[in-house]
Amino acid sequence: PGSLRQAVSNASDGDMIDFDPGTNAATLVLTDGEINLSKHVQVDGSSLTGGVTISGDQTSRIFSVSEGSAVQLDSLNMTAGNATKGGAVSNRGDLRIMNSTVHDNEGDNGAGIYNRSEATLTLENTTVARNVATEEGGGIQNDGTLALIHSTVAGNEAGENGGGISGGLQHLENTIIADNSAGLSGPDLSLSGSPPDLAGVNLIDDLDASGLTPGASLLVATPRLAPLADYGGG
Repeated sequence: PGSLRQAVSNASDGDMIDFDPGTNAATLVLTDGEINLSKHVQVDGSSLTGGVTISGDQTSRIFSVSEGSAVQLDSLNMTAGNATKGGAVSNRGDLRIMNSTVHDNEGDNGAGIYNRSEATLTLENTTVARNVATEEGGGIQNDGTLALIHSTVAGNEAGENGGGISGGLQHLENTIIADNSAGLSGPDLSLSGSPPDLAGVNLIDDLDASGLTPGASLLVATPRLAPLADYGGG
């Protein structure tokens, strides 16, 4: 079997890129820099019962999504990325991340994910945790359109504002944003623009700099989140 980088290079629009069974529970370390996703593709690790980890080896970003591309990342563990903007992922296209974790990445802005002004980012059943930004957006820096659905943003840090998320936020649904920290303001959220549409019940630990107010769809509380780990199960 070839590398993930080669599979992405060989893919055509509409292709699904999956993983060889031999990569079950494996860590794939990027040694030649980030992987650019410039086509309409899915990268899908859902067939691997033990999951698959993709590591930037603390030297590079993991994925960049080009403008005009529609990309889905499913059942991936993205870690040890390092880049100025978007430690793990930089998005200029239409990106959906599902059933995945983005953790322990570093950068100046958007240590987990940097969503640029022309981009749309949707997180579904995804955890963004323990990412560290020296400036803004420990978990996510959003300059475009952002929706979070059944997701968790926790334990991220920013040197300045928005430990969890910095920038705009358009849709929030059944999501937890908590236990994040920031050096200046907005430990969980430092939001700009119009407030997000709220659906279901969302839980946020600290509303400082968010501009949000509690209500039926937005509870303010400290959740008892277990540390990020593989606890088994299917």
